[in-house]
Amino acid sequence: LPFLTFITILGRKDPSKHSALGRFVVRNFWDPPLVLCGRIWHSLGLRFLDDGNGQFLTIIPDQLAMASMPFPSDVTSPVWQEAGITAVVNMTIEFPGPEEAYRRAGVEHLVLPTLD
Repeated sequence: LPFLTFITILGRKDPSKHSALGRFVVRNFWDPPLVLCGRIWHSLGLRFLDDGNGQFLTIIPDQLAMASMPFPSDVTSPVWQEAGITAVVNMTIEFPGPEEAYRRAGVEHLVLPTLD
């Protein structure tokens, strides 16, 4: 099964498009383990996806920040607050993000679900 996942993802003729089988494989065999790993690592105080320095947030001067799988505690973290984040564009189909934490913090949230 892992080989089917990799073959389906890497074997596309057009990397910008998935076949029906490819969408099924990614949504059911790639995304769930990825999100589960992210949640488990976060519960241990670690980051599954980070910027290479153990941080979930990368500041790209001067008005842009990039993050992976933010959790509710991230929205109120000192790193997030120092970055002055007021809006988020979420381009993942597999992870909606901490929508309630965004609302409470007054962060605008635009979702543009994109299949990897």
